Amino acid sequence: MIRALRSVPWWLALLCLALSSIEPIVHLAIAYFPPEGSVHTGLHTPDSMFFLLAMRMFETDLYSPFATCQSALGDSGLPFYPLPFHWMYGIFGAIGRLLHLPVFQYFAWINAAGFLAYCAAVYTLYRVVSPQNANRAMTIFLVGGGLGGVLFVITGVMGLHDAPDFETNFGRFARYQLLEGATLLPALQAGRLYYTLPRALGVAAIALLVIATRRKSMRGTVLAATVLASSTLANMNLGVMAFIVTMFYLVFGSSAEARFRLSAAGLLFVATAGPWAFSFWMVTQSPTYLEDARVNAAQALWFGPLVCASLFHVAASAPAIRRTMPALPLIGRSLVAGGAGYLATFAVLYLGFQAYWGNWVAGGDYGAAVAVSDWSLLGGIAGVSWIVSRHRGLLPLPDSPFKREEKDTQVGWIVIWLLAFVCVGISAFGQGWFLRLTPTRFGWMLGPPLALLAAIGLSHIAESRPRVARTLFATLVLCGTTSILVSAFYFIGPWGRQPGEGLFAGSHCEYMTEADASMLAEYNGGVFLAPAQGSPYFGDVIAMRPNAKVIYGLGTYDFSDQMMTDLGPRVDRFYSPLTTDDERRDFAREFCVDWVYCPDTVPVATETIEQLRQTTWLRQHVEAGRGVLFSVSIEPQEDY
Repeated sequence: MIRALRSVPWWLALLCLALSSIEPIVHLAIAYFPPEGSVHTGLHTPDSMFFLLAMRMFETDLYSPFATCQSALGDSGLPFYPLPFHWMYGIFGAIGRLLHLPVFQYFAWINAAGFLAYCAAVYTLYRVVSPQNANRAMTIFLVGGGLGGVLFVITGVMGLHDAPDFETNFGRFARYQLLEGATLLPALQAGRLYYTLPRALGVAAIALLVIATRRKSMRGTVLAATVLASSTLANMNLGVMAFIVTMFYLVFGSSAEARFRLSAAGLLFVATAGPWAFSFWMVTQSPTYLEDARVNAAQALWFGPLVCASLFHVAASAPAIRRTMPALPLIGRSLVAGGAGYLATFAVLYLGFQAYWGNWVAGGDYGAAVAVSDWSLLGGIAGVSWIVSRHRGLLPLPDSPFKREEKDTQVGWIVIWLLAFVCVGISAFGQGWFLRLTPTRFGWMLGPPLALLAAIGLSHIAESRPRVARTLFATLVLCGTTSILVSAFYFIGPWGRQPGEGLFAGSHCEYMTEADASMLAEYNGGVFLAPAQGSPYFGDVIAMRPNAKVIYGLGTYDFSDQMMTDLGPRVDRFYSPLTTDDERRDFAREFCVDWVYCPDTVPVATETIEQLRQTTWLRQHVEAGRGVLFSVSIEPQEDY
């Protein structure tokens, strides 16, 4: 691996460093250059509160500000930090405190380091698998993109950003190309260390396994298994996915003798199963997380936005996939043909579903997946049947026009990796039953194989049509670079924004108004209730303060004793102008509320505020702008 990293060209290293600097630069801008009339909330993206809170878990003895007075588990302990990556963040947080580093900036630095580690692992894999295509593949991996950024710029120039439904309609195209998180562009994943570091370890384990099997080194295999175990411990889902890829390699990519491959498979299984079982045990300690995740994370990859994000990758990859087919054994060819048949059928039925319901812009991807996944299996069966029939001579079709070369035999397992993960990721088998397994997470590992196959495919295209290859490569880079710039300035970065305003405001929680900051300065402890809508969630903002107690925020998902899917609607009901005073009073009594907050950044309905002012058990503590902070004062005989 060290030898592979030493071969990185200077311009590629500089590109990785430039992309890794986005997070630190954005965090500096957020903290020290807020817009006029705004104050930093202490957060960046909505999800950053999970990571920042976990970073101080050891300092606070595993205290959870989201534990309610109904908790039978108290307000601290393992059940409130049930995910292994919480502990990863906790370790980094402890290191930062020992070094007396500013938490918000340090958070950006470790994110940048995780991104660089991921880049190093992916480049190593490319150098090991296809050294002649490594540099081009890495360029596509880093800055190869789809139409999202270009479409955002074009619609802006046309003045469509002010259209009433623009955010709703365009959001699906931004999903995998502009919004930070699980996208194909690694720069947009850099804010999530629990993505980048486990992926770095998982991809490194795959690369180490390839090296070890070529050398027939069991010591190298043990090293690969150790790294894979670390990946699984850091993120149980990504570790399992990396394990699946190692099995694809051992079955379809390795030429080592069967005994060695079986031994390696057993070792890798144990290295994955042990940490996974421990991680699952940790998750089960939470009273709510598994059920909340079953409801909130039950999603598949959205097919339309995925195609929009990977359109040029797929066009470039097609020759590589086609040339690989003859080099695979029968079972491998059957998997590729079955996957291709499934995807082709899915695409046709998806287009029919969207045409029938008229969902070309507005969406419908969830309903389409539920409607067509089961029927698309017929296409997969047809693909497998076609390959088997050819193998048995029942269909005397001509052989592939492409010459079988050694370099083609080395990437067959990469093709299977890509097709298998796409097919699983977009599916909602059993009329949606399969969604409880959260197939959308398979999209987390699509970037590396897609970029490598695109690079190999471009080299094949260049053999006969070099101008087409250059144009396609330039299109990939131009579109990807545009998406990264648009995302860095508008979606990840807060430039030109005012708190709670603008398109995709729900993706931003960096700032609140000065009115909110002045009111929250009055909070001096006690149980704090804030609305369950808008961004930022002020429950999350208060939760970052020492010894705070809040009823609801995004942090409820991971750190509470209450089901997020149950508590959120109840908080919405509390702030609804249709709710009676008795209902609000009962809720406040049940959850021991000391403060009721109506923010200025994301205002509550004026009618609701007037109703709260008229109650006998609330006292207006402070008012600023459109917001009000109430203190709760229930009579002694009704005290809780």
